[in-house]
Amino acid sequence: MRVGIIQSNYLPWRGYFDLINRVDLFLFHDDVQYTKGDWRNRNRLRTAQGLEWITVPVHHTSSSQRIEDTRIDYSRDWQSRHLNLVRASYGSCAGYSRCETLLERAFEQHDVTISELNVRLIRAFCDELGIDTPLRHASELACTGSKTEKLVQL
Repeated sequence: MRVGIIQSNYLPWRGYFDLINRVDLFLFHDDVQYTKGDWRNRNRLRTAQGLEWITVPVHHTSSSQRIEDTRIDYSRDWQSRHLNLVRASYGSCAGYSRCETLLERAFEQHDVTISELNVRLIRAFCDELGIDTPLRHASELACTGSKTEKLVQL
């Protein structure tokens, strides 16, 4: 059995989906430390003005905080900004309307954590791409030990 294990990312790159499609089981490694300023809650869009960061604001309270415990900050309307930037940058691309619908539906859910939002989006895009690999959370398997030992157990 081929297993892919990687942390969840906000709107991941094509290779992320290629990996999911090539394995028999994919695990979201979300029971590990959240890294501030990383791909967990942000990404870049190619705009007419060049590359621009889009970031889901989160409440980062501790250096030992796990990805699955990192709560989204809804005190400002980041969702509209992200949708507007994606629309301005990719609105004329083939298939854009399906992408916009997926984003809108995901944003309407008001997921509590960045992990929940990322997984929701990744599942939706997998469905759209016809990827049927089973997706699970590493935390469901309750593996322990050092980083390497935990990966071997997983």
